[in-house]
Amino acid sequence: AAEVLPLAEAVAPLRFLEEVLAQRSQRAAAEEREAQARYEVLLAKAEAARKQLQVALEAAQAEAAPELREESRVLEVMSRVLRFEDVDLREAKAAAEAKEAEATKAEAAACRPTR
Repeated sequence: AAEVLPLAEAVAPLRFLEEVLAQRSQRAAAEEREAQARYEVLLAKAEAARKQLQVALEAAQAEAAPELREESRVLEVMSRVLRFEDVDLREAKAAAEAKEAEATKAEAAACRPTR
């Protein structure tokens, strides 16, 4: 019986530590559940805010759509006009170069001595 007593005394601190660890584990689990609940609340609020912003964005786009379509149409017309002007300018430049070449030929012919 003398040997059993020291073994029981040795096990007592281990049981105490086991109990402390169990309590800490329960506290940690409770804190984790609380944190998860707070996260879910924040996530729900963020999702609600995202939906509100999406609705506002869609409303703003719908409101601006006619104006944007008009601006797009104006830009397309301007682009076509500029392309036509570019073609006209190229044609005018080519004609001017042709006239300049003719004038250069005529000048050269006029400067040639005749026999």
